[in-house]
Amino acid sequence: MTNITIRKLDGDVEDRLRARAASNGHSVEEEACAILRDAVGEPTGQDTRDVASIFRSFFGPTNGVELDIPPRCTSREPPTFD
Repeated sequence: MTNITIRKLDGDVEDRLRARAASNGHSVEEEACAILRDAVGEPTGQDTRDVASIFRSFFGPTNGVELDIPPRCTSREPPTFD
């Protein structure tokens, strides 16, 4: 495990950390570790969303492009093989 020293922490922040730790039944150290764990999350190296969700976030109804799609029609006669 690693030790971290935080210098120049505002007294107000320290007081709120102590109060938060007490309300959660933790020591200040345990509470600080919990806050850091929550802040950085677990390293997965991947986005946990599926591909469709990722695409929707980029190209969804508010971010998409409206295209006029022409009706389908034959552009030429099919070839004949005599």
